[in-house]
Amino acid sequence: MAYSGSGRDIPLTAYNDISQTQAQSNTFSKSFSLTVDVKNDPPAEDVYENQYQSYPKPLGEWSRSHWVSFSVDFIFVGFSVLFLGKFKYTIHDRMLTFCLALAAISISLDKTPESRLGHHTQKAISLAPTIFPIVFAAITGKFFRTLGLNWAERGVRLGTLERLVGCQSLFASIERQISLRGANLFGFGIIIIWALSPIGGQAALRLLDESQRTVYYNSTIRFLPIEIAQQDTYMSGSDAVVEGWPSYGPTFTTALKTTRKLQNSTQDLFGNIKIPVLSELDSVPNGTWAVVDYSTEVPYSSLLGIPVAGIPVDGNSTFQILSRYWTVNCPKLLYFPHFGTNPQFNNTNALLTKSPSTMVMQSTSKSLDTDHGSFNLTSLGENRDASVAYCDLAYQDVESMVSCQSQDCSVIAMKNTTTPASTKPVSVIPMENTYNAIPETTIGYLHHASKEESTLLEQWLANPTADFVSFQYSNLSKLDPSTFSRNMQLAYNTFWQSTYGVAYLTGNLSSDLSTYNNITANPYEETLYFNSSQASVVRFDGQEYHSNKAFGGILFIISFLLLCEAVASVALRITTLAPDILGYVSSFTRDNPYLGASGASHLDGLERARALQALMVTIGDVNVGSEIGHITLTASENVQRLKKQRLYD
Repeated sequence: MAYSGSGRDIPLTAYNDISQTQAQSNTFSKSFSLTVDVKNDPPAEDVYENQYQSYPKPLGEWSRSHWVSFSVDFIFVGFSVLFLGKFKYTIHDRMLTFCLALAAISISLDKTPESRLGHHTQKAISLAPTIFPIVFAAITGKFFRTLGLNWAERGVRLGTLERLVGCQSLFASIERQISLRGANLFGFGIIIIWALSPIGGQAALRLLDESQRTVYYNSTIRFLPIEIAQQDTYMSGSDAVVEGWPSYGPTFTTALKTTRKLQNSTQDLFGNIKIPVLSELDSVPNGTWAVVDYSTEVPYSSLLGIPVAGIPVDGNSTFQILSRYWTVNCPKLLYFPHFGTNPQFNNTNALLTKSPSTMVMQSTSKSLDTDHGSFNLTSLGENRDASVAYCDLAYQDVESMVSCQSQDCSVIAMKNTTTPASTKPVSVIPMENTYNAIPETTIGYLHHASKEESTLLEQWLANPTADFVSFQYSNLSKLDPSTFSRNMQLAYNTFWQSTYGVAYLTGNLSSDLSTYNNITANPYEETLYFNSSQASVVRFDGQEYHSNKAFGGILFIISFLLLCEAVASVALRITTLAPDILGYVSSFTRDNPYLGASGASHLDGLERARALQALMVTIGDVNVGSEIGHITLTASENVQRLKKQRLYD
């Protein structure tokens, strides 16, 4: 079979080195060999191979090219297993063993701590969106072409064959479906299969995430009991009031001076947990939890908090504590000019005359044991003018729910409660001593402990965030009664808390909770223990993996499909006798009367292309002398270039 324009036949085996300028005759004596022009004789092994391919042979006998193609199919099977497989890390041999699926490995890592296995899996996942589409295209494209070849050997519609062979990508499959104008389920099925490629890549990318690993457990915390305010207070006697001043005085003064910085903090200067005022929270039924809203200013009962031991250093914890504070209500606040000459206040004036302070608190309670009390507060101003407040107080027992992040704690909810201590009346002696001690506690802080200025406490009651300068009087009567009541309640509770449990108030609590089993200072008093509470703790213990099982399932299904395609390609290649000629340019040279490349018909497309790779071909007009041209693939000799205005059949 020869090219008519050239005047000679070109055998298939002679296209390894073709030269149009220098040629010599070389004739093969076999049935398919013809005379050709060649530049040089090919090497001996190439000549043998070309001659062997030119001879007739049975289709069941595979050439080296067949075995190479078959090996590639097996490699594709391996890639399919790669996306199904997993790596198993063994501590003993420290080896990463390939055994199941990337999808399965991610699911198996769900809720497990960081590991070498997970680290390598994440590396593989980061590469998956790049590798997966490449492997998918190679396996699926090979499968469709092999399936098309198998069906072509047995007879198939041309449209079906074109869809199989031409659909080598998602875009190509859509293009073929549109161009063939024969929409059917088979074509849509091919499009759906190719659409799995980007889906699989994105599913692989989302297989595994990391988050903080949480460990849940229970722990015990200990907190200062309510009863200690009665059994271990410096207000229990006159001598204790004087002797204890170096302990409670500086603590109270420091709390007042740091109000500006810490008044809105959930913990005091020493890390103790501050208790809000329950009545100031949203109104709820008695005994029901009231939530503390920190989006607004939270009113606290004291500048000092409740000491709590055993709060976990790591993680988040929640627990409940019991505490007591005093509510103070001063509905009546009056101003009296010329206070020193007013006979109505002779008794009070006498107390002020004897006192080095400008303020006096007098009890107006009659009972020796009570759950409430009352007092008058008299504050001297300039020119012997005075402000007098009439106040009532009562204790409030509350239960608080505390939430801590590490040791940063805050009360998140509160409710009224009744404890064994709630039924015991409070001795009036500590209350009386408290009234006497409060006015004199802060005078030592000022530059002038005299009646030339208001005390630190008076200035604080007038304005808790003031600069507390010397030589300044504070007129408390100018305050709104509700404001004065709130300030007085905060100051009273702060002083009261500074006078008991002082060994535990300033922090540095021991982690050995047995230390708080007996905290009674007086051996003759009843044994007293820190209260215990169960804390629910959530600790963050490094990172852990979280597998997206939905994406894992998608990837597993697609990878299994790839495995089936790869195995099917191997099986089809074994059972198909026809040479693989579909989809190759070299196949256009087969039986082409306009291109004199005769040769063996049993060659695959790639084998034929390798033999003809030096052949110059052109898509052009072979009917040069005719009015109507004919377009075909032909050798580049004596062919006319295509023209826009010329007619072609």
